[in-house]
Amino acid sequence: MLLGFFVPEAMEEYATQAKQFDISSISLPEFTPTGARARVQGVFWMDPAQVRRKSVRDLGVFGTWIARRVKSSESTVQVFLPDYDNVLLGTAKIPPIEIDVQSGHRNDLDILADLEPGDVAGIRAVANDWLDGRLDKLTVKGKADVKLRSGILSLGTQRISQSIIFQGWLILFCTSQ
Repeated sequence: MLLGFFVPEAMEEYATQAKQFDISSISLPEFTPTGARARVQGVFWMDPAQVRRKSVRDLGVFGTWIARRVKSSESTVQVFLPDYDNVLLGTAKIPPIEIDVQSGHRNDLDILADLEPGDVAGIRAVANDWLDGRLDKLTVKGKADVKLRSGILSLGTQRISQSIIFQGWLILFCTSQ
């Protein structure tokens, strides 16, 4: 009974601390009638060295070795601008993604997502700041609730959050939760 209570909590802690995602490219290859299509390319992997507690790390490595692959459902990501009172920049529809979650296995991802604009007044304020030369850097934060499964087992819904700081045309800092 105790195992049934502590294992899901430990696996969630492992997933939160071990997941790594390095973005290598973000582009807008085309515009659509409702917004734009974005392409995000990067690498995802699980890094057990990032997990603080040894018991959680060991259980996580064992659990991901058993699960091997995890598939997400189609998800909606909301993108906010923390420097502009968390104005909603837009939403993105992300297709289902399947990845290998075994320790250290690197997954090259190439995701096409349909974007829809958010708060037009907020977007206009950012554009005006950029055009007037007042925008040195821009922090963008994406949040999503993603349903996961491994084979026939549902792994529940995970809240995923990623922040990116752009300065000039460079990504300065990228963090995830």
